[in-house]
Amino acid sequence: MKLIVTFFVVFVLGPVLFWRLARPAPSRHRIAALMACAILLMIVAFGIATWMAPMYEPSPYPGLAVIVASWLSWIVVLAYCALALRYRIKSRPLQKVIFAIGAMATTLPWFGLYTAQMLAEE
Repeated sequence: MKLIVTFFVVFVLGPVLFWRLARPAPSRHRIAALMACAILLMIVAFGIATWMAPMYEPSPYPGLAVIVASWLSWIVVLAYCALALRYRIKSRPLQKVIFAIGAMATTLPWFGLYTAQMLAEE
């Protein structure tokens, strides 16, 4: 069940979130906001891992919160990169390629999880 939920989140929710963040017209303000959001999410993940997780050691929720914050930061960084490239590159077909590559890159954490599970099952 956990694998199905993770699959849905990574292959459906990730690209949809990327689409919502990277679809608007690129501007300096939007790019700066995405950069600030990504930095804030990584600070939150680091803060939870450093200060909150040791206090609630038997609970899986701080670890899950770190994973979610890191994953959201990954999506925001991809949207940031896509908007920054679209801001500089004016070719419409190339902008579509950039957008498609960014949407596909949202699924990379799934392959990392799958690889880790394969290596752990020895």
